[in-house]
Amino acid sequence: MDPQDSYFVNGIPPTENVAVVAYTPPWPEIYSALESKIKNKLGSTLLKIAHVDSTSVRSGC
Repeated sequence: MDPQDSYFVNGIPPTENVAVVAYTPPWPEIYSALESKIKNKLGSTLLKIAHVDSTSVRSGC
């Protein structure tokens, strides 16, 4: 196997596109819903969820 084919070397290919957008007032509610889905799926295996970047703050970069 070529090492370049390993997910550990190049990461897992994205399954969908990601768009970086400006903060919008509904974001906290959207994030909360997504966080709940993640917690429900992972259960006790989940240690922590941390959302930290420019979209998590109201005053953009």
